[in-house]
Amino acid sequence: MESKRKILKYKKVCVFVVVLALVAITGCAAIGGGKDLKEHKAIIDDYAAILLLQDQDSARFDDALAAVNVYLENPTAEQKDTTEVSLEEIKQQLQDDGSGYEPYEPTEELKQMLGNQGISLAEYQLNADSRYLNLQGFVQDIAYLQEFLKYADKSDIFMEDLERVCYMMTEEQKYIRGYSYTSVNYWFAGWGEKEVAYVKEQVLDKLKSFFAEESQWY
Repeated sequence: MESKRKILKYKKVCVFVVVLALVAITGCAAIGGGKDLKEHKAIIDDYAAILLLQDQDSARFDDALAAVNVYLENPTAEQKDTTEVSLEEIKQQLQDDGSGYEPYEPTEELKQMLGNQGISLAEYQLNADSRYLNLQGFVQDIAYLQEFLKYADKSDIFMEDLERVCYMMTEEQKYIRGYSYTSVNYWFAGWGEKEVAYVKEQVLDKLKSFFAEESQWY
């Protein structure tokens, strides 16, 4: 499992590098219209359905980390019980979504539109199906937190271990949230102003977890 997560993170870093390259090449977006605008909006709608589910999963993991941090700030027996219940509920939600996951399969019409717009079908599918690995990773991380939480009140060392693990996961999650937000630009770089507004309306404004403090559309 650890190797799969490392592979996924490596792919994400590679994609981020490509984003930077596209930024340098494309410059500011032009005004979109006509058939391209219609296809662009259809692709954006499909992409929104993919990303918003991934954002939902990420938001649940944010909640798990928040629950642990509440306990770290108030390490009472009652708060520990509350945190344990929260972690188990969130883990179960993520497990259920993972067990019922079906590989992404675009319609023939969408495949044609992706081809028309120069978007790799294989890469688009890979991005959609990355949700499954992310779900597995979140479940595993919560299981780690549960294990550390179990012994946290036994000694100061165990409490420090929980704090350290939670901090590391929080920092990693912050990076992934920022990457996932800015990666939207990767798929639609160079598209028109109308598309930019549509992406903001259908995707960016609906995100609950993915966020980057400094971002600019190209």
